[in-house]
Amino acid sequence: TGAVAFDQSTLLPFITNVSQDVSNVARPSTTFTPNGSLATTAGTYVQFNWTGNADGGTGFGVWTVVSAPGTMTIRAPALPATANAWLPPSGAVFYAPMIAAVDGDGLTGYAALRQAAVVGIAGTGWANWLGASPLVPPLPTNGTLRFTLFGYTQTLGG
Repeated sequence: TGAVAFDQSTLLPFITNVSQDVSNVARPSTTFTPNGSLATTAGTYVQFNWTGNADGGTGFGVWTVVSAPGTMTIRAPALPATANAWLPPSGAVFYAPMIAAVDGDGLTGYAALRQAAVVGIAGTGWANWLGASPLVPPLPTNGTLRFTLFGYTQTLGG
């Protein structure tokens, strides 16, 4: 057996002090504080996850938002009225958000991260909080991926 060495000086900062505002279920938001700067990352993914009763049954939903590097408050965008069927029902219970600040080879910036998110969502179903899919999509090229992650499965703020 061999040892694996990690250069801890290259680790991204921890994400701490996470809060979530779900007073408007159509536009949930989360605010977090890293213990260092995330400005040099390609950006941040946030998954808002909920469950609620509508149309005579229980439904689950996941929204994934991709945000620019260094953004510490992330709000789901307003949807047009034609997308109302995709909104969480009134009284939905939100789980703690999953937050991942990402950096890696081939992710040359925020535009590349957004493109990787589109490929990941369309190609792998990666945004499935309740399943086994990864939070972060595959890199566009072979290389190294760095990310710092916050997430757990209990409710927070809602």
